[in-house]
Amino acid sequence: MKKPLNEIVSSNISRLLEERGETTASARKKAGMDQKTVWNMANASHCNPTIRNIEKLASALAVHPSLLLIDSALANGVPAKDTIALLERIARLSPTAQRQVSEFIDMWERPKEGQ
Repeated sequence: MKKPLNEIVSSNISRLLEERGETTASARKKAGMDQKTVWNMANASHCNPTIRNIEKLASALAVHPSLLLIDSALANGVPAKDTIALLERIARLSPTAQRQVSEFIDMWERPKEGQ
């Protein structure tokens, strides 16, 4: 069953705040946002952020904005922190660098000759 977007955004924000030892107050200061706006974004029943606020908060949390919009819960649970950290780093790369990473992965996964 698909989660509503407000639940996805708020759970991602809450998880990132916890992982980074941040509070809504400290994130608010970094993002230059109103305390109530950040609190609302972290609470599914009040979460209805603008794209600009998602961008501001993502920047304050040092992640790409798209990572606040993606349901991190997979079929077998939540990905490991190191996997999320790697995906966050790739998401911050330029489109050219992302393509190069993708090409490297494709090359790495090709069957080796003689196998």
